[in-house]
Amino acid sequence: MKVLIGAAAAAFMLMASPALAQATMTANCSGFDAAPTLPDGATASRAEIEAANTRVQAWNEARRAKLVTCQADINAMSQAFNAAEQERRTLATTWDAEVTEFNARESSGSGRRERGGVVTRPDR
Repeated sequence: MKVLIGAAAAAFMLMASPALAQATMTANCSGFDAAPTLPDGATASRAEIEAANTRVQAWNEARRAKLVTCQADINAMSQAFNAAEQERRTLATTWDAEVTEFNARESSGSGRRERGGVVTRPDR
């Protein structure tokens, strides 16, 4: 029975991890437009520099806006990760207390121990 409880706990802890690994890159954090080609300042005409200036300013504004939304996505994913990690730690701590309580009860019981000995946490 103790082995079954330990195996069930190990399976549960292993199944909790894949949910965090399934996060994918958001559209806001991928597919950035390429930077515009810059004219050579030594040979470009005034019209070429002014046209490039317009392209660079537009690209800069669009890139900045996309970076801001990307940062917001990263912050949201970070908060979700932190909440999931806190839940995992809380469960592990609670499970450790339950196993300790179970083992204390079993060792003070009939004096007969099942093969395999004391139930332990799967990460130890």
